[in-house]
Amino acid sequence: MTATDIFRPRLDSMIDLKHPLAVLACRLPWDQNESALAPFCERRNRASCIIEGDDWFVIDPFDPEDYADLKAINEEPIRMIDDMDLNDLRRYIHTLQRADKWSDGLWSPVLEALASGALQRAGQRLLDAPVSS
Repeated sequence: MTATDIFRPRLDSMIDLKHPLAVLACRLPWDQNESALAPFCERRNRASCIIEGDDWFVIDPFDPEDYADLKAINEEPIRMIDDMDLNDLRRYIHTLQRADKWSDGLWSPVLEALASGALQRAGQRLLDAPVSS
């Protein structure tokens, strides 16, 4: 224990170790759980690839010019989304997909777009778009 820890209370003195949840936590096989879940939590190389089929929103190969400014759109979603043509709207949705794929789990561009109303507005624009035959 270091000199700075003298006045800090220990966690086990704050928790009632006879509480059912504390007893359960002591009985769980934490080492087995961690080793079983480790493959799902590790960083993976997610290289971009060309997707076969007609996924209209994914732009490959990657070009930095194809990214939309998510921050600016989330600040003024109605004006920004309404001023977009369908190609810009496609670029915006593609940017959301790419940013969400590469986000580190601490933030979600899709949730930010939902919170600002930008994603709902983009969906409405797509529903209102003329259908070509």
